[in-house]
Amino acid sequence: SLKHDESPQLDQPSSFDILDFCYTILLGTFDLLRRSTLKDCLHICLQLNNSICQIIDLFVKHNYGLMNFEYYSVLFYRLHSLTKQQITIGYTFQSRTVYIHSLHVFSTLLHTIEWSDEVIIQLTQEFNELIYYILMDECFNLSYPHIRERLLTIAEKFDKDNYQVYMKSNDVCCSFASACQVLTLDENKSQNFIPIVKHADEALLGLPYHLNFNVVKRLINICSTNISRCDLSEKNYSIDILMKYMTNELAEIRTAVYCSLAMLVASRLTVEETVKTNKLKKNSTMAVNFDEIQFICNIRIMTELCINGMNDLATKVADYSRLILLHLFQSKLMVSKEFWNNLMTMIAVLLPQLQVRRYVGI
Repeated sequence: SLKHDESPQLDQPSSFDILDFCYTILLGTFDLLRRSTLKDCLHICLQLNNSICQIIDLFVKHNYGLMNFEYYSVLFYRLHSLTKQQITIGYTFQSRTVYIHSLHVFSTLLHTIEWSDEVIIQLTQEFNELIYYILMDECFNLSYPHIRERLLTIAEKFDKDNYQVYMKSNDVCCSFASACQVLTLDENKSQNFIPIVKHADEALLGLPYHLNFNVVKRLINICSTNISRCDLSEKNYSIDILMKYMTNELAEIRTAVYCSLAMLVASRLTVEETVKTNKLKKNSTMAVNFDEIQFICNIRIMTELCINGMNDLATKVADYSRLILLHLFQSKLMVSKEFWNNLMTMIAVLLPQLQVRRYVGI
């Protein structure tokens, strides 16, 4: 006859068991990605994203749609710490890719929560910081624009002061972007160049350092692109404007702009840019032109800025300068052999102290 099994039953997994599982997957992925090839890295990140989103989805359904707020707050805090860790380590291709995917995990969680006033009151300061990390990350906004409006609603309720700063800063960035757009489209270039300099001045000196990324990115492109409608004197003037911030007397401003430059170069190493570049590599001539304008911007300008930065007494500026060079070296993964050799030749001429050789693998 069958006897009743009186052995202790396994407890149902708690929300914190699932939390630890998700967190362990993310931590392990960091190690794995640093040892992976570019192709493997893309595959791993896609699998990671799908797996964690499925786990979260199952957890929400298991709880019949009811939110375990303690679970979410701890998960947000831990993933936020991972985001900060990646910023500290530096924006290599691998960490940048995981960074974007970790933000995607946040967006998945945001869709599962009913954002009542009672819930928002309970949010921690870490969560507030996280909201602005997401709002200020251009790559994330480009990939998931539908998340922005939801985040703005939360941000306004949670911290009205920071919300006002963000909206004003965003308006400045939009004005700057519009000025750049007009310069690109309108042949009356001399007249349209002045608003760019005006808005760049206002933005780089007055915005939170996260948003400098958007301004510096466009300013660098205006300075360096070979097809710019600016004449030589205007291009030199825009470079002088940028250099003014590189040598600003306030270390905070110098650090912010160099940090933005590092993010600019690293942002070219996203999944979307990789796909575009790989398609263009079928035509080596097109790949070289594409990379020079869209990916590397202008190597000579970038390396000259790095030389200034490496001699800066502010430790962070020197660190970001080396990080920018590291990203340029990593572009070997993305470009044709011919373009790589040209890049290394230019860097070798401009940075003899690094003893860079044309054909060494970096």
